[in-house]
This record gives sequence, structure tokens and C-alpha cells, in this order.
Amino acid sequence: MPSEPESKFPIMEFQSDQMMDLIFRLKSKCIENETEIMKESKLSQSEFNGIEKMNPGELISGKHFSEKLDLSPSRASRIVERMVQKGFLLRNFDSQDRRKCQIALSEKGLEIKQQIKMMRSSCEKKFQKMFSPREIESFSQSIKKTIKIL
Repeated sequence: MPSEPESKFPIMEFQSDQMMDLIFRLKSKCIENETEIMKESKLSQSEFNGIEKMNPGELISGKHFSEKLDLSPSRASRIVERMVQKGFLLRNFDSQDRRKCQIALSEKGLEIKQQIKMMRSSCEKKFQKMFSPREIESFSQSIKKTIKIL
């Protein structure tokens, strides 16, 4: 009886597991950097994400804020409230309807935004020291494909 050829599926499955392990290890390293900023600033993950998603000088509605964070309006409203209390956001209510508001990063929020930018710039510089421009481009393309797949 002829033997059946070995299936390649287990090998591919193993490679996928390795890829996912690497992705999670990379994610963990990125979270370590973010956690430092969050601890120093006493920010929750949601508050950090809120600062990260806002642009300096940007004035947005509470609804737009909730959409940026992919949260329900009520959840986003609670986050905005905490961020205003902590001094990271400025909020102005509509004089006709208190449910409507406009929010922007405060000076304190802008400082955190700058820290996030500096942390990312530092990581980017490490990449540039370790990899050639061609390797960086290849890595970037691979990450973009991975994001689309996941």
C-alpha cells in the first residue's frame, strides 16, 4: 500500500501559531511603552485611547468622540467626564441642548499627546537603527496585510 504524502496543513498551522505569538509579543512590548505613560499620568486605557485619537486643536462633538473610540455614546460620555475632571479635555455644552457638547484637548492633554508622540518616535528610531529602509518597507507592508487579515 503506497504511503500518503505528508500533509502540509500542520506545518502551516504551526507557522500561523508562531506568527500570532510574535504579534502578541510585539503588542505586549508596545503596551509596556503605553503603560509607562498611563501610570505617570494616571490615565485609564480608555482615557489614553481618547487622547491618542484626538488631534491637537481639534474640536469635536461627544458623538464623534464615541465613534472615534468605537464606544457607545453613554460610555464615551463617562470617559469624557473623567477626562474633563482630570484636566485632559476641555468641554463646552450647547446652550440649547446640554446633551450636545464640543470637546478638545486641554494643555495637559496636549502634553500627554506629545509624550505619546515622543515614545513612538523613539521606537521608530530604534527600527531605523536596526533595519535597512528596504527591511522597514517590507515589514510595514507585512503589518498592513496582517491588519487587513485580522
